[in-house]
Amino acid sequence: MPNLEYYTDLPRALRRPRLDADGERWLPVAVTKEWHKEGEVVVVFLRPARGGGREWIVPLPDLDTLTREATP
Repeated sequence: MPNLEYYTDLPRALRRPRLDADGERWLPVAVTKEWHKEGEVVVVFLRPARGGGREWIVPLPDLDTLTREATP
């Protein structure tokens, strides 16, 4: 089934940069809702702050487990 929604205008709480376990800074760029066997899952697309072609796609419930908010 195709994605239901794709947002690039993120809610304020999701706009802040995130850090992974290695301290690399990631910028949230989009959110989408997808359907899986378990039901609807919201995922966040993150891109490295330093640039690069890779993306990290993280289910929203796991965002605080896999990353932490970067402090200014």
